Amino acid sequence: MNRLSQTKLLFQLVTKDFLSSLLPPRETNGTPLHHDKRLDEAIEWLLRSIRATKGNGSSKGFHLLFGWLPPFPETTGYLIPTLIDYINLTGRHDLESTIEELTNWLIQVQLPNGAIYGGEVGRKIARDEHGKKIPYPEVFDTAMVLEGFIASYKLLKKDTYLQAAKKAADFLVNNQEKDGTWGKVSLDFIPHTYHSRCAWILLEFYELVHDEVYRESARKKLDWVLTCQRENGWFERCFFFKKRPYPITHSIAYTLEGLQAGYQHLRDERYLHSVLKTADKVMKIFEISRRLPAQFNPNWKEIKYFIYSFDCLTGIAQFAMIWFRLYLIMGDERYMNAALNAIDYLACFQDINSDIPEIRGAIKGSFPLYGRYAPIQFPNWAAKFFADALMMRKTIISDYENSHPQPLPKS
Repeated sequence: MNRLSQTKLLFQLVTKDFLSSLLPPRETNGTPLHHDKRLDEAIEWLLRSIRATKGNGSSKGFHLLFGWLPPFPETTGYLIPTLIDYINLTGRHDLESTIEELTNWLIQVQLPNGAIYGGEVGRKIARDEHGKKIPYPEVFDTAMVLEGFIASYKLLKKDTYLQAAKKAADFLVNNQEKDGTWGKVSLDFIPHTYHSRCAWILLEFYELVHDEVYRESARKKLDWVLTCQRENGWFERCFFFKKRPYPITHSIAYTLEGLQAGYQHLRDERYLHSVLKTADKVMKIFEISRRLPAQFNPNWKEIKYFIYSFDCLTGIAQFAMIWFRLYLIMGDERYMNAALNAIDYLACFQDINSDIPEIRGAIKGSFPLYGRYAPIQFPNWAAKFFADALMMRKTIISDYENSHPQPLPKS
């Protein structure tokens, strides 16, 4: 798209979202949502994000002013398991070459110490002692790339992928503080609770190599996260940046994902109890509001900016999967229903009929489009998590229907 076309599209989409935001929360009212087609379109958009970089990773996303953004190693890393799940679901083995291409590129951008620079390629988000912006190795980005290395090794069995994974895992272990945090190699050089998702990936690596050092590193991190949770489910230090010290549903979900994985790997009931405190609170908000605001204060009151609210659509997709997993653990169908409703809510924001390939199948950062999270853009991780949620939905509904062969009587 040229700049004029992008500007015209931006005006159209912002106007549409502004008008939509004045209406009650969206409901499908029984309209067919074509979930399988939505999954296919999300994956096709993600593949376009890879072609936009000529195979050098996945573009960070499509920005309505700047077009396709530079490749983002972090999200390229955890996009790989999504593509593998899609292969397993659909038999699209032609995508294996894409996975190999992405993994080889990630090895190219991996630093000698195993780390990955924070942010998209070329971004400088740290400052040296003279105040000059510089790139820096970041623990979260490294862990998400580690996730990709693990998945690629399991699929393709290439020793170079296992070696790259070990280098990344060793970087995490070697740079961990005694209390389990990673403040020295983190955004704003402070510890964050959402790094519990790094612990999840270390546990995955432990399952691959069975070296106790990785499991203990993960446990230390998760135990520290527990100390940051209030009784009402709120997490301290769950934000991305010090200048914006309130968490967003995306970072809260990252935190819960790590704790949930901690319970599933370590069977420590403390982690499950922690997840339930927060996930139940957020589910209640979603059920009452019929939407999920992006940000909250420590009393779980929505943070608004001037007169408008916004939703972080990525966070909603993640919470759908958190609730699905709780359904599988607890057997409470209320979690499954919340997850299904969250996915249907998100489906209302995905355009699968547009003739503009840059947005067809994509998920915007915020609703409205001009919300504070990834404004006026379609991040690659939003489509990734929506695709993950759709695949989990398909599996869970299939299993549920097979275990409940008798349909409910019609009233």
